[in-house]
Amino acid sequence: MLDFQTTDLLRRLEQSVAPAAYLFSCLRNRARDLVKRKDREAALLEEAAPDLVAASFDGEAAGRSESSLAALNEALRRLSREDLELIKLRFWKGLSIRSIAQRRSEPYSRVAVRLFRLRRRLAASLGKVREKGER
Repeated sequence: MLDFQTTDLLRRLEQSVAPAAYLFSCLRNRARDLVKRKDREAALLEEAAPDLVAASFDGEAAGRSESSLAALNEALRRLSREDLELIKLRFWKGLSIRSIAQRRSEPYSRVAVRLFRLRRRLAASLGKVREKGER
């Protein structure tokens, strides 16, 4: 079954005077979207676990990286099965929120809000660990 975007693309392609140029524009825009998404995910990772990002560039941060990774693993272990599935689908498999919502037959807004709250909870958990380590 074709989704709305695909049928809309086909309709516009048929109506286009220059189909090759239209397809090129669509592909260029999609590539830009992918680059922006990767940048947002990198920023999110940096915000949620700055010690892990710093360790990938700084060899001296290996000790901090191991403790941060252990804290992240512990925080992930505390999540419910459903929350962990959301995290895996979004960040390990790279699915969009819309794709996750369709796959789970849930409204987009519910999935978006749950992911936002999960990220905030994980960041808070990691922040508490960093504060304990800094004292």
